[in-house]
Amino acid sequence: MKKLLPLGFTLALLAGLSYVLWIGFHKHQDLPDAADDDDEAAPVHPLNAASAPPFTVILTKERAATLGLATAPLRKITHPALRQTFGFVLDPTPLVTLHSEIATAQAALTASQAAHQRTLALLATNDASIQASETSLAQFTTDHIKLQNLLHCAHLQWGHYGSPEPQALPAFIDQLVHGDTALIQVDPLPGEPFPLTPQRGHLLILGHENSPIPLSDIQPAPLANPNTHSPSLLLRVDHPPFPLPPGLALSAWLELPDPPQPGFAIPPSAILRHDGQSWVFLQQENDTYIRYPISLVAPLPGDLGWFTPTTDHLPGTAALVTTGAASLLSEERNASAPTAELD
Repeated sequence: MKKLLPLGFTLALLAGLSYVLWIGFHKHQDLPDAADDDDEAAPVHPLNAASAPPFTVILTKERAATLGLATAPLRKITHPALRQTFGFVLDPTPLVTLHSEIATAQAALTASQAAHQRTLALLATNDASIQASETSLAQFTTDHIKLQNLLHCAHLQWGHYGSPEPQALPAFIDQLVHGDTALIQVDPLPGEPFPLTPQRGHLLILGHENSPIPLSDIQPAPLANPNTHSPSLLLRVDHPPFPLPPGLALSAWLELPDPPQPGFAIPPSAILRHDGQSWVFLQQENDTYIRYPISLVAPLPGDLGWFTPTTDHLPGTAALVTTGAASLLSEERNASAPTAELD
C-alpha cells in the first residue's frame, strides 16, 4: 500500500501537465495570424526607404493628390551643338590707361608734326637752319614711333577691341567705363580647344539663369591663357540686361559646327533651384519621385522653357513633374530629417 501512494501521485502530476499543454495548444490555434494581418495593412513596396536611391520621395496616391502634383511626358528635341566654357568679365582699367597714353602720344605727334612743318617753311626762306629742321624731324619721328608702339600694344593685349577706328575708340572706352559694354574672356576646358571661332552663343550668370545673354560678337583673343596654354575668346556684350562688374565669373555656351544635340525641353514650372543647382523631379512609378540635376543649356522659344542635353542622363520614359516640385522637395527634406529619440 505504501508503494502505491508515490506511484499514484506521479500519475496525477503527469496528467495535470498534459492538460496544461493541451489547453495552450488550442489557444495558439485560435489566435489570428499577426504576420498576415500586417501584410494586408501595409504591403511592402518594391522601392522602400531602405532600397531607394538618393533624392527619392515615396508618396501614396492620396498624398500626391493633396500636394497638387501634375506630370507630363518628357519632350524630346534637338538643339544646335554647344560647348560650355568658363570665363570672367575683364577689368577695363588697363585699356583705359593705355588709351590715355595713346591720346597723349597722339597729341605730342600732332604738335611735333606742326613744328616740323613750320621749321621746313622757315628753312625755305633761310629763316631756320638745317640743324633746326633735323631736330624737328627727329622729334616728329620719335613721337610717331611712340604712338605706333602704343597702338601695337593695344592690339596685342586687346585684339580687335583694342584697335578699332581711331575716332571710335574714345566712345568704346566710355561705354566700358559706364557699364554699357562689357568685354568677357572665356577659355575652353583643358583638352577641348575650339576648332573654329564660334559665331553665336549665350552667357549664363549665376542668379540670372532665366535671363541668358545672347552673343553675336565673338573674337579670338590675341594671347593664349597662360594656365591652360589654350587660345581664349573675347566676347563683347552691349547693353547687358543687368550689371556685369569686372571680375564677375560666368559660363558661356557657344555654338559649334557639329550635328544637332539631342535632349529635352524642360518647362520653367518644372525647374527647381536648390543648393546652387537646377533640378527636376521625375515620376518613376505611381508613387515614387526622384530628383535629378539638370543643365540649363539654352533657352527655347515660346513656352518650351530650357534645353537640357541627354548627357544629364534623364530617363526618357519617366514623367516630368511640372507642378509641385517645391512641395516634393519639402517632403524629401522632412523624410530625411533626423527624429528625436524618446527616453
